[in-house]
Amino acid sequence: RCERKCIFGKKLASETCVCYHGYWGLECSNTCPGGAANPCNNNGMCNVITGECECNVNYNGTQDCGKSQPLCNKFPGSHFPLWIGDRCDIKCVFGAADPDDRNLCICMEGYWGSDCSQICPGGLLNICGGHGWCDSSTGHCQCQVNWRGNENCSSCSPGWNGTDCQFAVELVTGITSQTVLFYLQSGRFPYWIGSRCNTRCVFGYPRPDINSTDGVSCKCEQNYWGVDCANLCPGGLRETCNGHGVCSVTNGTCECEPHWKGNISAEYNAPIDENNSVSPIPCSRCTPGWTGADCAIAEDSSILDNSSIPRIAINFGDPHFTSVTGVNFHFEAPGAYHLFNSSIVDAQVLIVPCNNRVSCRRISEVSLRTSKTELSVRYNDFETVVSSLFDKTSNTPQELSKSDEWVEDADIRYRWLTDNILEVRIQDEIQFNILSYYGTIGTAIEVLKQRDQTDGICGEKESSWIRQQGNQSLTSENQIADTSNNDTTDQQGLTQATIQKRLITRFRIMEKDNSLTTKYASRSYSGAGYMLEFSSGNTAVMYASNTSLPVLDEFTVEIWVCLTNAGESVARFCSSDQRNNTEPVTGSHAVFSVVTAIGDFAIVCNDGLQVKWDKEKFITDINLYEGVWTHLAVTWRTIDGRMQAFVYSNGKHRQSTTYGIKNGKQFSFNGLFILGRYMRGYMVDSEYDMLGALDELKVWQYAKTMEQIRASMSVKFEDYREGLVLNVPFDEGMGQTTVGYLYSPISVEVALSLFEAQVVNVTNIHLFIHSGDYPGWAPSGVHLSPLANYSLAFLNKTLEGKALEKCYESFYEGKLQEHCSPKLVSQALFYYESCLADIADSGSLAHSKLSVSLFGFYCQKVLGIKECLLHGTYDAFLRCPGDDDKQTKFTPLEIIVTTVSSLLFLLFLLIILILVCRRRKRRKSEVEQIYLHEAGGERSHKYVAEDEGDHPQAYSMRQMLDEYDFEPDMDDSPHDTPSVMRKPLVRNPAGGVLPEGEEESAV
Repeated sequence: RCERKCIFGKKLASETCVCYHGYWGLECSNTCPGGAANPCNNNGMCNVITGECECNVNYNGTQDCGKSQPLCNKFPGSHFPLWIGDRCDIKCVFGAADPDDRNLCICMEGYWGSDCSQICPGGLLNICGGHGWCDSSTGHCQCQVNWRGNENCSSCSPGWNGTDCQFAVELVTGITSQTVLFYLQSGRFPYWIGSRCNTRCVFGYPRPDINSTDGVSCKCEQNYWGVDCANLCPGGLRETCNGHGVCSVTNGTCECEPHWKGNISAEYNAPIDENNSVSPIPCSRCTPGWTGADCAIAEDSSILDNSSIPRIAINFGDPHFTSVTGVNFHFEAPGAYHLFNSSIVDAQVLIVPCNNRVSCRRISEVSLRTSKTELSVRYNDFETVVSSLFDKTSNTPQELSKSDEWVEDADIRYRWLTDNILEVRIQDEIQFNILSYYGTIGTAIEVLKQRDQTDGICGEKESSWIRQQGNQSLTSENQIADTSNNDTTDQQGLTQATIQKRLITRFRIMEKDNSLTTKYASRSYSGAGYMLEFSSGNTAVMYASNTSLPVLDEFTVEIWVCLTNAGESVARFCSSDQRNNTEPVTGSHAVFSVVTAIGDFAIVCNDGLQVKWDKEKFITDINLYEGVWTHLAVTWRTIDGRMQAFVYSNGKHRQSTTYGIKNGKQFSFNGLFILGRYMRGYMVDSEYDMLGALDELKVWQYAKTMEQIRASMSVKFEDYREGLVLNVPFDEGMGQTTVGYLYSPISVEVALSLFEAQVVNVTNIHLFIHSGDYPGWAPSGVHLSPLANYSLAFLNKTLEGKALEKCYESFYEGKLQEHCSPKLVSQALFYYESCLADIADSGSLAHSKLSVSLFGFYCQKVLGIKECLLHGTYDAFLRCPGDDDKQTKFTPLEIIVTTVSSLLFLLFLLIILILVCRRRKRRKSEVEQIYLHEAGGERSHKYVAEDEGDHPQAYSMRQMLDEYDFEPDMDDSPHDTPSVMRKPLVRNPAGGVLPEGEEESAV
């Protein structure tokens, strides 16, 4: 027989040739493209069978693996691809690749050419002389109807003259072909209006207007106003209305936002006053009663003028604070803080995240500590209130008595004014009224005697500092502030941000001083909210798909993870900073896995990070450190099977890359995905467990780059981002389910305008937490930003409209408007805005309760109004004497009419009953006659539901209905596990959330 020669290779026993580097073929006789010394330009691998080059990432071409760009592959990201051409070697210099045409660039405004590298006539600041538009293919100017000149539209068209070609020498009676051509090309009518076409829209364009004399008016560009849009709004293009107002297109007046003043017409041109200083532009100063560089702090100075008025401090809601000197501000950083501190009592408050929203915070506990007692009122969940008292003398804890009479215990007295209001007095000097409604707590503090030198968030010391800084902010508007005092704010002055930073620094409670009874109250909270601990051997989070989840050509899975070794405390390691620990994690930990009908996928840690996909394995050789919060990101794409792992911990980034995994395949979620377990073929791999904690799971529909991962991994966001398909924030803090947000993938094949966003649908899904013990919710150890978000975002327009109506009726109609709001102007507005914020963040109109109640309480105490006049605001305010009689007193005529009407109604009901009974009796007789004529003379029991055996389908139908009506939060929760009775919430792209009835909504 003829033996095969291996010319440039080695022959195996099986007569198979193994080619040397740079050669291919059955006998290894062919040289690879680029030569044996430089096969495929060293940018890829030579196929030993076909001789074609299989290129590395960023290179392509079967013969040479020339340079290309990865964005030419058209996978979605934050930008469209910048490269075109068959070899992806043509860069769109000032444009982007057409999403549907590999060989076409879409140019930015002012550029033209096949690669968008040429500048249009006139330059970027004066394209086509400002009188036309530039053709991106030819670079020629298409001029307005009254201008001409392909080079720069610099001369008047025939029949037009004037400095701006604004006068028509001969007016035409019809629409010319040039006019039609301009309209078709630009999408707008010519820039002229008026009966003689003699008014030009300088910074705008004409549009039909039925209210205009000629049926057409100018639509002004942003920041311009006037009939011809020639006037610039106050503040100019960069600081229009100082950024705190809206410029009227009719008269140029700035309509300022709340808290800002200066509705001045634009006719003024920054006048110079007698001191030769420039007057501020409109909306640059706070309205009376508001202070700070951002006018976010309300103050009522009237109470300082009268020493006989009691000092009232309040905190409530999301949360909002009023100090003992009448300073009002918001503070939403989660954690445990000193609320009010005097020589006889230390009041502490716990602020926690809520509703999976950065903007949502609630007060879950208030505690009072004196020399002899510690009293606490807290929410275990959104419904269960626990009130307790600890006697330090006898060292005995007890529940508070539910008496409406005064109960004395050591150095305090307390009583329940209502089921929701607890009144506590301490040595007849300070009184606390603690309100609990709808899962959050509000507190009113009345300082009866001791006033000065009180500390804490609501104390006299802090509010005096805020007033001082506010006065400095007002002074610095017209002169340079004195910075010699070290106890001042930063260059931005007194703002919401500086207040938050100061309060966190000064009043966050150390663990040794913490008297709060909530579990984990002593832990530090971060912008990440909560985390989920996996401290028992059978904890897992799972979701079984019952809908069509996306099938992806590439993906990125991101998650924050903290792992511990066996026998170590998850709480101790993952709640505190272990950043410098370099002890590697041991054992087999399962982080994330997906099981489908066709295969399985898992991210595990076993002597380093590994990714397993069916029978293929990606070993990264990247170790994870015990107790160190680590950001994991695994990416994959089908085009070349590239899989990458990115790991960030201890301030360092590490990565590992491989190719050839599942080339040409797709990744599917349809099945079961689970956290904390490794599933293979719907069976649990007992080798893998998980000890540690997880937070912030995100899945994207494209393979993110290192730069993209670094840019977003430390940011807490709740709105939609391009390419996001799944977001599970783990922020409930209670319960046995956690909400995830599933987004429909965006299409990357359909040709869309660069300026047209695709429609993305969002649906909420519920992941079940399986745990041998209660789910290990705890404050997250991941440090994300922002820590708080003070913006106002409603779930939907319907809720926003109802909230505006509800809060306006509460504060500017009825009793509060009659007795309080006109006298406490700035505080009424502050509590009104707090009412809106509480409804927006909770998603419920019921959360207006605390703002209304506590403003009524504050108003009654400060203004000395009779309590009964504010009945209906604060629940402990009774009706005025005689009000009940007025409501129940009837005139003789009303009594007669009511009596006669009642008798006639009863007579009518009696007649109806008689007729119904007679009809039923006759019908029964007829039916009995029918049954008696049937075989056997027995009645049918086909639809008689005596028991499940009466009908063959009864059991299956009941079972189906039981499954349909299954309420896991109500029936299967352990006794100590909070059950959220409100409807689950889903997120919308603007950072808001939607009620369950509106799960499908466009982003």
